[in-house]
Amino acid sequence: MRKKLLTSTLMGVLIILAVIVAVATAGCGTATQAAALPQAGPTDAQGILTQAFTSSDHITSGTGDFNVSVTIDADAGKLPAGAGAFLSQPITLSGTFAFSDDPQAAEATINASIAGQTIPVGLKAVDDKVWVQFMGQWYEAPADMMGAGATGTTAKEPDMAGILQALTAAGVDPTTWMTNLKVVGEDSIDGTPTYHLSGTIDMSKIMTDVVKLMQDKTIQGMLPSVGSGAPGGTGSSITMPSQEELQAVQGQLSTMFQNLTLDMWIAKDTYQFRQVELKATIVPPAETTASTVAQATPTTDTATNALLAGAAQGIKSISIDATVSVAPAAAPLTVTPPAGAKPFSELEQSLSGLMGLFSGALGGAATGQ
Repeated sequence: MRKKLLTSTLMGVLIILAVIVAVATAGCGTATQAAALPQAGPTDAQGILTQAFTSSDHITSGTGDFNVSVTIDADAGKLPAGAGAFLSQPITLSGTFAFSDDPQAAEATINASIAGQTIPVGLKAVDDKVWVQFMGQWYEAPADMMGAGATGTTAKEPDMAGILQALTAAGVDPTTWMTNLKVVGEDSIDGTPTYHLSGTIDMSKIMTDVVKLMQDKTIQGMLPSVGSGAPGGTGSSITMPSQEELQAVQGQLSTMFQNLTLDMWIAKDTYQFRQVELKATIVPPAETTASTVAQATPTTDTATNALLAGAAQGIKSISIDATVSVAPAAAPLTVTPPAGAKPFSELEQSLSGLMGLFSGALGGAATGQ
């Protein structure tokens, strides 16, 4: 029970942080806005960060790239053979993206590298239509996969003003989530002069605020849901833990996240985020590595649960290094719907085999095989 609660809580925390970081990095404006809004402002670290979060400008169209690397330090002798081979190399995600508000459109090219194998994935979106490309073939996602939010209303991309208003109403100030915040220096990101800020993320403070946020109806409405169209889904949305459950694992999550640092590059003229780099080390809790292994069963463990419970029996730590860069675009994005897109159910069938291999490799330790 604690393992499943820890997994769902961790997912909720990461979703909330992802929404906030995504909105923050999207606040870079268009090329015209950047040229028209030179301004004098704070030059101290806390003042720069506060100004960046409270900037009234928001992006209308932009491009960017991202790189995520996950390295797992494990005791090979305690892992099943499949998991040892699977986790021996870093898992990486990299790619580029572009988006615009009017018209609402987005596209991305993603390369996932797992166990030395590269898997290309593509994404296109226009208004409420979404297409996913896998192994060179496009598939049309069902409307309920991206449309309905936690509150049952049509999902909308949150903007900075909406996020900040909801955070303020919930009594949360993201600028207090960092300690040892300092201005490292001044850099140039794609020709834009920026302040380079660095600090340590206070996971305990974040968890205190997450307890508030995950119970806030406005914030819940901004979070994505996992509908029945999600690969491997069960037809239900992510279940947010109760406040009592969150408080029960608050200390555990704070202990899991170690060496959690964040570097930010903020434009000097507009105080808008241009690049964010996150580094973290996650150490599985002792009870996950041992006591929960006996509780795990093939019918209750997903691949994620197997990683946190079964395969974690031999995992010492997980290191994450993620960088997201955003640049303004001079014109709105135009997305052409792909021709020959197949039903999404066919993609689910293709992915089920991969998920089975993944679960088999990682779940051996959890199931005693």
